Amino acid sequence: MTKIAQTGLLLLMAWQVNAQTFDNSGNGLLSGTFYFRQVLYTLTDTSGDLSDAQSAYGTITFSGTGSYSISGTVVDLAAGQLETLSQSGTYTISASGLGFISNPLASGSQNQIYGLVSQGVFIGSSTANQSGFNDLFIAAPANSSLTNAAFSGSYNVDYMNFQNFEPVEAYDIAMQLSPNGSGSLGTVSWTGYTLGASGPTTFTQSVGGVKYAATNGANVVTFPNSNTNAFSGQYYLYPSPDGNFIFGGSPQDVDMFIGVRASSGTPSFSGLYYQAGLDEDETNLNLTAESGYVIPDSYFGSFDAFGGNQVLGHQRLLFPSETSTPDDYTFNGAYSFNSDGSIDDGGSINNSPDYHYQFTSNGVYRIGFGEGPVYGLNVAIQAPPPSTFSGSGIYLNPTGVENAGSSALFTAGISPGELIELYGTGLASTTTSNPLFPTTLGGVQVLINFRASPILSVSPTRIVALVPYELNGATNVPADIADIQILSSSGTRSNTISVLTSTTSPGVLTQSANGLGLAAAQHSANYATITSANPAQIGETITLYLTGLGLVSPLINDGAVGPTPASITVQPFDVYIGGQQATVVFSGLTPGAISLYQMNVVVPSGVSAGNNAIEVIGPDSDTYEAVVPVGGGAAVAAPEAVTKRHSKGPSNLFSAPAPLRREARPALSSN
Repeated sequence: MTKIAQTGLLLLMAWQVNAQTFDNSGNGLLSGTFYFRQVLYTLTDTSGDLSDAQSAYGTITFSGTGSYSISGTVVDLAAGQLETLSQSGTYTISASGLGFISNPLASGSQNQIYGLVSQGVFIGSSTANQSGFNDLFIAAPANSSLTNAAFSGSYNVDYMNFQNFEPVEAYDIAMQLSPNGSGSLGTVSWTGYTLGASGPTTFTQSVGGVKYAATNGANVVTFPNSNTNAFSGQYYLYPSPDGNFIFGGSPQDVDMFIGVRASSGTPSFSGLYYQAGLDEDETNLNLTAESGYVIPDSYFGSFDAFGGNQVLGHQRLLFPSETSTPDDYTFNGAYSFNSDGSIDDGGSINNSPDYHYQFTSNGVYRIGFGEGPVYGLNVAIQAPPPSTFSGSGIYLNPTGVENAGSSALFTAGISPGELIELYGTGLASTTTSNPLFPTTLGGVQVLINFRASPILSVSPTRIVALVPYELNGATNVPADIADIQILSSSGTRSNTISVLTSTTSPGVLTQSANGLGLAAAQHSANYATITSANPAQIGETITLYLTGLGLVSPLINDGAVGPTPASITVQPFDVYIGGQQATVVFSGLTPGAISLYQMNVVVPSGVSAGNNAIEVIGPDSDTYEAVVPVGGGAAVAAPEAVTKRHSKGPSNLFSAPAPLRREARPALSSN
């Protein structure tokens, strides 16, 4: 054994005695006194009624080193009272801003609020809770010197109220607030969206004499008392440090305001964004027949807005009416701006139909709300600038972890057997690759949870590596987190970055090698590549190549050649092509290849001619990106780009309906 190898082995053995811990180098991103608001609702009984709905608000003081204390109030609808909230907790934030805090409304390690920090604001949701609830949590630094003059101009505001104990009584409202800088909002008008007997319905209201006053760092808005209007009495609105974003709600209700300073013209919209939100889907609810069900969800994640009005996104979603574990949903879509700088879509960015989005002029903040039959709120904040993520020596970008097939972003979980791409600077002194996947390449090792990972290629700025099958030290237990670090031949270590993990994280390999566009698919009969000129046919068995399908049986060594007979995936998968379910003939490792999964599927009937979206659904994953051309019929083939995510939805990807997983599993009844 060489001296270099001995050094690496000794370091690896030393690190293995310590359990992995989530990177907390970003704890300083939360420091000082913040205002916060959290809404939480539980939908667990068989009637579909809310078993509880709560909101919490007040101040949360972060130490900057991982602990916090809260002084606030809880509105508990089940108890019918206000309760004092005074407690302490902990938090862990990584360099990227990704992290979690202990939940003030739900104790226990399984009820952490996962989220992200950017622009000084934390947004998140408890997407791993075992208690069957959905929530949204927002916190921003308190400004004790806030004045009336600081709240002026024009704000677009969205609002959701989870009133009483009937999910069908939830409603969204959109309004514009025009504070004059001296305590008056004048006349305020709003449009509300709720579910009526014949489907989604709207209502409009208006009230004059609305006032506000800057009090202890909050804008206290007072609506004239009314028994008929949606707003009456006081509401607390907390501003972001730059004043371009506001959030808050009533001191006596379970509700949430979110707002952005209105943009003028088309806003700037590009780069990486962090997001969080919650929805209540009443698509399958019939009030007249008193039948059907609602599907609630909440989420956090990220998306990247790039050229051609395209978005590549991820949400870690929790559907407590279906499962107690979160799903990683990865998607791409297109969008177009309205003349006023807003966007209307059918759900790819928020996983819900009929959402309306508005931005600040600089595009830093974006809010959205559901216009029905999905009601909810979405907050997105532009991530810190790329220059934030830089360092000397061997430096891993904490946001630079992607699925090598789908390009799913760093907030998505990684899974056993997945090919991932790591980005940074000084990662290797040379550019080289080796299809045999050695654990040392170009003088470097990739350590994932202290285990040396097989490596396909290295360069100074990018490494492609394989996630070990024993991601958590046991082949049948998925880990919660994974720590990733680069080790050089001299024993120099990079910074450690932490990511979440999943059981599966499917990414369809594409001909453009970025997860978008035409899938790297073949005709099974002759292995010819499927293109628009040589499309798949209905009833034909085709082969898709993927990564991230998780554990296989029989299990093989990391980086070993796929055996014959083939190892098959342990987890089951569903595949949809153009919105129609395809028969999965085979799902496993490609015999004779290294680190490559394949699926053989039959193209289903009912698929339209042209490019059709491929959806691959695992037990905790759903990817909705690549397309496959299908021939037949009189339809003109679509261009070689993603043109639809769902055969029963519109062609605008940003306007496509929610993924099939949500429609295929009935949830709670409404009656």
